[in-house]
Amino acid sequence: MKRLLGKLYVQVVIAVIAGAIRTAYLLELTLAFLVILLLATWMGFRLAKGVSGPIRALAQGTAEVARGNLDVVVEPVADDEVGFLVSSFNRMTRDLAQENTLVAARAFA
Repeated sequence: MKRLLGKLYVQVVIAVIAGAIRTAYLLELTLAFLVILLLATWMGFRLAKGVSGPIRALAQGTAEVARGNLDVVVEPVADDEVGFLVSSFNRMTRDLAQENTLVAARAFA
């Protein structure tokens, strides 16, 4: 009879330990998920800022051109598609300013 109680006691201790291990495992899994979620959110905001900054500068430059200021230059930040767009904008404003100068010179000649 003592053996049966000892065996029952060991089984209860194993069940308690298994529950603690399960709880620790779930806690680690939840923590890992939260860290990954935080990193993904941070990377998303960083990527959005990297794209929206040059686009915002380009929009401000476009507003300046609409007001008649053809001497506006937007600084390219990177060599990606947005950087190509900024370089094209700068080339366009430079060409427009040159044409505007030529037209004005012809008008006075």
